[in-house]
Amino acid sequence: MYHSLVHSPTVVPLLGLEHSFASTMSSLVAQREHALREISERQTQEMSSTVSKVGVHLTDDDVNNLAAQHLEDSQLLEVQWDSTISVLRENQKREFKTFVEESFAGREVTTPVTPK
Repeated sequence: MYHSLVHSPTVVPLLGLEHSFASTMSSLVAQREHALREISERQTQEMSSTVSKVGVHLTDDDVNNLAAQHLEDSQLLEVQWDSTISVLRENQKREFKTFVEESFAGREVTTPVTPK
């Protein structure tokens, strides 16, 4: 099936779809990395500020509580992004499979537009 499609006029829209999917995924992964970097930087600043106040206004327990909250927040953000990426990946797989099957069946198909 794939060999037939690659050597047919359908190859151009197929490659366009593949490129569109790769661009969308790349953009989403970059957004994820940016969000994780931002939370890490913010948490580093918060922790530095908190540690500098230990013994004056805060205790070791305050530092431990903040560290636990930071870990929880970071893990939650990672899980949310991983879920978003996983959903996109599954949708792209399904869309690509449908496009290939319809193209192979000889139907007239248009390249689906994937939201960015």
